[in-house]
Amino acid sequence: MIGAVVATLAVGCITLLVLLIAYSPKPEPLEDKYKVYDGKPFPSINDKPEIDISIVVPSYNEEQRLEIMMTEALEYLKSTDLSWEVVIVDDGSKDKTCQVAQSLSKNEDRIRLLKLPKNRGKGGAVQQGVLVSRGREILFVDADGATKFSDLARLRSQLNGGVAIGSRAHMVQSEAVVKRTFVRNFLMRGFHFLVFLFGIRSIKDTQ
Repeated sequence: MIGAVVATLAVGCITLLVLLIAYSPKPEPLEDKYKVYDGKPFPSINDKPEIDISIVVPSYNEEQRLEIMMTEALEYLKSTDLSWEVVIVDDGSKDKTCQVAQSLSKNEDRIRLLKLPKNRGKGGAVQQGVLVSRGREILFVDADGATKFSDLARLRSQLNGGVAIGSRAHMVQSEAVVKRTFVRNFLMRGFHFLVFLFGIRSIKDTQ
């Protein structure tokens, strides 16, 4: 009986996954007219890298948290020997995220704003920010300041010419997760179970 239930759930999950992949909208290319800031066109990721690292910050309705996060980030970046830039991607925000980003860029010319005409979701915002980056290394960070920016040094030490991923999976039982709503924790654990069930068992944080 239990085996039949598990098999039914597995088939249902696989079917749902296939449908989601099949009918997910394909990302639309961003028109060139939006790839301009302060009268200058953005570079392309296909151009020769000009600096050490690009920081991509996807932001949607982050007027309250963006400046706080950026203050910490800039303090750290200015203390290093790295050549850098920050690309803030306003993902069609409905609040004053764009104005906050513009204010920050007026005081620091290494900050650029890419304003998307409509919301593309976090993945789409990250994608568009990466495509206009000019760093040899590209980092994306959340605008909520969930992690210490000084951990960048530890992250970069693990690159070795490839990809390094920072994770808070070890903090699952910490206050950061305990404060999440029941629904969010339920969805998170449910997704992790499905990922584990379908074979990705060596990675704890699959976001």
